[in-house]
Amino acid sequence: MEEGNRAQKRILKLILTGGGVGYIPEFPGTAMSLLTVLTLGLVSDAAVTLAFFIMVTVLGFFIVRSVPLLFREKDPRPVVIDEAVGMSGALIFIPDHPLAYACAFLLFRFFDSVKPWGIRKIESLDAPQAVLWDDLLAALYTNLIVQAAALLF
Repeated sequence: MEEGNRAQKRILKLILTGGGVGYIPEFPGTAMSLLTVLTLGLVSDAAVTLAFFIMVTVLGFFIVRSVPLLFREKDPRPVVIDEAVGMSGALIFIPDHPLAYACAFLLFRFFDSVKPWGIRKIESLDAPQAVLWDDLLAALYTNLIVQAAALLF
């Protein structure tokens, strides 16, 4: 039975760390965001982006509760599933153009790093899901700005 438990923990860690991307020594969150934007940008399909966002968000909300048990802290550096959630959310229905994807990447990383306009407050909530909520808010801000810019230009 213990072997099954260890296998389950390995699978959970693999998902939470974006297949190991979270173990990159420098800027694992940026690496996961970049991987997400490049992958979804190459696919370049709104339905695929939306489906990926829904899938990774639902999965994230289910398994993020295990983060404190697996990593012994609330928001450890290797956990980057939240970046996949946020970055994919930032890309939903934005124009299919490299400039829009680049702007979305840069804005999302800005909002996720600086945490303005309530993002820091959400991140500080005492719930495992707060790890995801702050990235979802950063994604919303990013998406709205990119959508507005696309309308203006």
